[in-house]
Amino acid sequence: MNIFPPSNVMIFSDGTLGQKKLIAFGEVRNSNPLKVILERIILTGYPYKSKKKKAIVRFMFFNANDVNYFKPVELWTKNGLRVIISLL
Repeated sequence: MNIFPPSNVMIFSDGTLGQKKLIAFGEVRNSNPLKVILERIILTGYPYKSKKKKAIVRFMFFNANDVNYFKPVELWTKNGLRVIISLL
């Protein structure tokens, strides 16, 4: 099934007594398979070293799988420092 933009989308689920219940609606904006959609989250940790444009933050992750998952993502601090995720 192909959907071409602009298309409206409505998502239903089975409700009580066989009725359909509307749970979400929206529109298809772009159908680019290479586009990555990221959710914005706040990661916390303790600053270890800070240079002009780079920072080292410790205790942000406690699991090696989390480090490998977030490694390709570049982060920025509130002050505009660039953070690269790596195992030390």
